[in-house]
Amino acid sequence: MPEPLTGPRPADRLSGRLVAVGGVVFLAGLLALGIALVLSAKRGSAPGGLAALALLCPVGFAVAFAGLVVQARAGRR
Repeated sequence: MPEPLTGPRPADRLSGRLVAVGGVVFLAGLLALGIALVLSAKRGSAPGGLAALALLCPVGFAVAFAGLVVQARAGRR
């Protein structure tokens, strides 16, 4: 007899959250990168803070990738 279905496992919830947060952070960095490119095209340089926010792209990618790794490892158990 199969086990009754329960809610998602803690590892699944964690990986889902990591992927979602990573996606949001990546999109925020992508938006900042787009704005920085537009401003640099118009004025010749982008504000330093905005250029620093563009670094959210790789950070968001890394967080989302970590979520996928957690999800894959949980699937093997």
